[in-house]
Amino acid sequence: LTLAMIALSLVLIVAAPALVIFLAPSFGAEARSLAVDLSRVMAFCVLFLGLASLLTGVLNVQERFVWPALAPLVLSGTAIAVMLLGWRALGIHSLALGMLVGTLGMVLWQAPVALRAGARYAPCLDLGQEGVRQFTRLAGPLLLGTAILNIPGIVDRMVASGLPEGSLSALDYAGRVMQLVFSLFMPSLITPLFPSLSLFSAQNDQ
Repeated sequence: LTLAMIALSLVLIVAAPALVIFLAPSFGAEARSLAVDLSRVMAFCVLFLGLASLLTGVLNVQERFVWPALAPLVLSGTAIAVMLLGWRALGIHSLALGMLVGTLGMVLWQAPVALRAGARYAPCLDLGQEGVRQFTRLAGPLLLGTAILNIPGIVDRMVASGLPEGSLSALDYAGRVMQLVFSLFMPSLITPLFPSLSLFSAQNDQ
């Protein structure tokens, strides 16, 4: 998984110009160039978000919910701090750098707790291992479902890229307001419930 996320990050760096053209076809040359630069700065957020999610899963399985629940605050706080410290020197690039450092912060925030809980990492590439095959079987439908759910948002952004300046930001803010209730209540219910349901399922206890 780590190797796959590193590879995906590198692909995003190389393919950033084509992706920006696809996702924001109506951007002018200046906006497109800036979007490519910012995308490349944030490309390795994919790796750090993936590792942070992996650590969250490890901790949630052991019913340690507090540290993973606070990880998004680490992301936001770090991103804001980097932006405030770097705005004069880096301008808008400080936002992208803040996101990159913030996602790394999520990993560093959870890693010591996971280590204390007994989690260990040893580099291994065994694609024939049963756990890897099971993960692949389970991840496929999940990735497909996530991709389908993201299609409307992609189309919205493609259209908004051709509207007056600020339209993309307005669209994002509207989406956040729409998701506010869900974001406040659903994760706090799902996070502790899901490991318990998974355990019952593994024990064939319907």
